[in-house]
Amino acid sequence: MHASKVQVRIELVVSREGLPLSFKVFDGNRAYVTTVEEMVVNMEEKNGQAKRVWVVDQGMVSEYNQQIMRKRGAYYPVGTPRSMLK
Repeated sequence: MHASKVQVRIELVVSREGLPLSFKVFDGNRAYVTTVEEMVVNMEEKNGQAKRVWVVDQGMVSEYNQQIMRKRGAYYPVGTPRSMLK
């Protein structure tokens, strides 16, 4: 009998120097786009609110997540497909 395998997603927050600051383990079947707010709130609870630069995978970009970042005064570079530029 084979043991079942559990898929997880680990999101890591690092400093400019690449040192780990925080991490969170999510269910592997959870969409990337749904994890951003939780990561931001978790970071702020541990380290306070600051004007951080958040660099995320394109799969984590949504209008809602951008609103979260703007509300906090955060910086966030966004890779946008050319077809979406107006």
